Amino acid sequence: MLLVRITSALTEGTLMDTENDVGREDERNGKSAPKDDPACDPQQIDDVQCRMRGIAKQAEYNAQFKDLLVKAKADYEQARQDYRQKRHDSQLKVQDLRHQVKQLTERLRCKIEQEKVVRCIDKAFLQVVEELDACQKGDGCCCREDECQFDTDVSGVTQDKLDEELVKRISKYQQWTDAAQACFTRLVGEPAALEVRVAARKADIDGISAALMADPATTDLKTVYAKALVADREVRRVWNGFDDIGDFVDCLCSTLNCWTNGCKAVSELTGARAVLECKLEAGRDRCIRLETKTVEEILVIYDKNWAKDHRQGEWDRHTKHDHDGHDHDGHDHDGYDHNGRDCGCGRRSGDGNGAVDEVSGSNDGESSLA
Repeated sequence: MLLVRITSALTEGTLMDTENDVGREDERNGKSAPKDDPACDPQQIDDVQCRMRGIAKQAEYNAQFKDLLVKAKADYEQARQDYRQKRHDSQLKVQDLRHQVKQLTERLRCKIEQEKVVRCIDKAFLQVVEELDACQKGDGCCCREDECQFDTDVSGVTQDKLDEELVKRISKYQQWTDAAQACFTRLVGEPAALEVRVAARKADIDGISAALMADPATTDLKTVYAKALVADREVRRVWNGFDDIGDFVDCLCSTLNCWTNGCKAVSELTGARAVLECKLEAGRDRCIRLETKTVEEILVIYDKNWAKDHRQGEWDRHTKHDHDGHDHDGHDHDGYDHNGRDCGCGRRSGDGNGAVDEVSGSNDGESSLA
């Protein structure tokens, strides 16, 4: 039995010497103790996946407007040219219509014998016009500047306020963007609409002129006079609120910019929303994983933070042996320490007169092999 223990001790000593030699050789070659690779952080994977989901949502949204915005650029150039031409062609016609309706109105006032009737119709007309002005607020540029300011900063949006803040903001901005798109479409059609309005005003004035030339006995002058007042107002509004070509072009440009910036903002916020929703989902999955695999998670954290330190400690202990076969604790590789105490090889020190064999109990200083 003792022979087996001695042989085992000698073998272990040989292995330890071999490991020490390898360790010392690694140190001489500039190699350090082996280190674990950095632990994989699943949260980083979640972040990448969430960003990819955000990009995908942005691309999905952008696909709805890509072709429309490309077409809008061409429509913008065409609308500028067409409006300039139509406005130039209509300028003299509108001036002539204003002159005609002014003359017709004066003639009708003269034909109505009672001046009081004229004054009362004028008052009624002004009262109706006041209400019409309140109703017809769409004249001029249909794009509102205050609805073209888009905030894409989401740094203050937390996951628990996702619906309250971000979703509502996206909905509001989408409404503004849709309004800008509708305004731009209307402006693109303005050159043709201008031509139609001028023709309609000419038809109105021609009808009033014809009524004046009809049989006075069958003509209601009060009605014709009211029509003349309305025609005069419509001729003045024929430009649809644009005082000149520059006003129209500025409105067209700002509306296109508003629509474009709105699409861009909603696209970015849609992507940000997808990222936050993805992270919220990943957080819920993380909680489920912690609840169902608690032990596994404990060991993952241990392996990540401390296991390699413990392995490093074992490496350091292997490399602390001296070249003379003694380690720093005073142990020899033959199983004894310097005081003759047992180092775990099956021997123990005697009382100073010699080693005592655990099997034979001999104290003559010589080992008895059994």
